[in-house]
Amino acid sequence: DIDNVFDFFQVEKEPIFKGGNIIEFIGRHLIYPLEAMKNNIQGRVIIQFVILEDGSLTHFKVVKSISPILDDEAIRVIRLTNKRWTSGCINNKPVKVAFTMPVLFKLE
Repeated sequence: DIDNVFDFFQVEKEPIFKGGNIIEFIGRHLIYPLEAMKNNIQGRVIIQFVILEDGSLTHFKVVKSISPILDDEAIRVIRLTNKRWTSGCINNKPVKVAFTMPVLFKLE
């Protein structure tokens, strides 16, 4: 486990993704696994992770699973945002913040 992690709502300054719109970033980099396509597996995977004081990411956890193959892809694409976050702050001091991110898998 990791010590002194704050929830998103507890910080005065929230972590911000420096790469633009996080949802668009995920959409551009998401690779829908072929096996999931063939089996028509779709839905929303929810991933929780911790944003450290330096903007790096750690402690990935699947909060809501669809299937292991989609869970793995959701974590893979969120890992691509490592070091692309500003930290959350309390009293102008960077702190660790737990962050929850949905990743949508939808077949058109």
